[in-house]
Amino acid sequence: MYCSNCGTNIPEDVAACPSCNKPREGAAPSVDATQNTPPPPPPGYPPAGYPPPGYPAPKSGFTKFINFETMITPMIMKIVYLVGTGLIILGTLITMFSGFALGAAAGMMGFFGGLIGGAIGLVFFRVFCESLILFFSVHKELTQINKNTKK
Repeated sequence: MYCSNCGTNIPEDVAACPSCNKPREGAAPSVDATQNTPPPPPPGYPPAGYPPPGYPAPKSGFTKFINFETMITPMIMKIVYLVGTGLIILGTLITMFSGFALGAAAGMMGFFGGLIGGAIGLVFFRVFCESLILFFSVHKELTQINKNTKK
């Protein structure tokens, strides 16, 4: 059999070409003890000497936090949304049931007014929170594009 890479004749009992060390077709890959080299890294793994010369070393999480590269506002917005939603629901319930002390007609107006106002308040508050999260998501994506274009 001949090597498809360099054309050297390969004996049947050898798993790789003795000239270029390319594995023989149909043979199981074997380890060559004479080379004593580690196997190549898997695809996508940073190569040896990473980062390359001229590129800064990767920053730690604390350094990114101090330099405002990591945004905490999206995490805080989730808490603000939950607290704000709870307060809107509480305000809606108070408005819905406080009018009954003034009479049945005022109670019914307060009930439906509170229900409609609470629903509208929840929708607008959700849209407000989503728009802030969207702003920070765009920032995150632009930062990633910027990093990718520098490589």
